[in-house]
Amino acid sequence: MKKIAFLFAVSAAALAAPVQAAVINFDDVGGNGAAISNGYNGLNWNNFNVLSGPSSPNSGYNAGVVSGEFVAFNSFGNPASITSSTASI
Repeated sequence: MKKIAFLFAVSAAALAAPVQAAVINFDDVGGNGAAISNGYNGLNWNNFNVLSGPSSPNSGYNAGVVSGEFVAFNSFGNPASITSSTASI
């Protein structure tokens, strides 16, 4: 019974934490191929660069443009990661 109560308490705490969502556009990062620096929009970026979607119409990147002109991509197809030092942003 103690295990069930503990799991319920942990689950309730996780659900109670505020979650925020935001659209990130990369228009202020720089030009084509610019690296995304750690700290951009409060996140740590590893091996991500930006590319102008509209200037690559047949590549699929144009479909990834949500707002603005630029999209993020993993440089040279190598592994990439986005992390946060806080629980929520």
